[in-house]
Amino acid sequence: MKIFKLGGKENGNVWKLYFIGKKELEKLLNGNKDFDDIESVEILDIDKSWQAIQYLLGGDICEIEGPLEYVIPMLVENAIDCDSEFGVFYITTEQIKEAYDALFPLTKEDLLEKYNFSEMLEDEVYPIVEDEDEKEFFDYIYSYLLEIKEFYKKTIEKELAILFYIS
Repeated sequence: MKIFKLGGKENGNVWKLYFIGKKELEKLLNGNKDFDDIESVEILDIDKSWQAIQYLLGGDICEIEGPLEYVIPMLVENAIDCDSEFGVFYITTEQIKEAYDALFPLTKEDLLEKYNFSEMLEDEVYPIVEDEDEKEFFDYIYSYLLEIKEFYKKTIEKELAILFYIS
């Protein structure tokens, strides 16, 4: 997995996406299973790109309307009650499909049109820093967005859910 050191930051909040079966998710949501006991088939580490991806897709770090809100689903209704500093969130196969269907037609050019580096700096979008290279930063978040898209495609094919966790 690639490691990208933005602005000299080597530590920080890294998002991890976990495949999880529907039955395991139900057990977790019903309190019959602990988050620490989850065994994932596959994990995708999207480094520190999560907040920048959310901002790129929706122009905000907190709220996005529509199916793109499931790409980085830090939604109260999708939170799992557990002992985690930043929380654990989930999305169902159906929500993943909605997100994928909204992401699929977006081209690099579409995303470049939405990309506003100076606004991201002004809004202090994590992990961007002032001396960041604008093109490199876009390439960084775009590469992880492509990985998310592929991860979602696999998840849909296997009819799984996803857990999101910041480590």
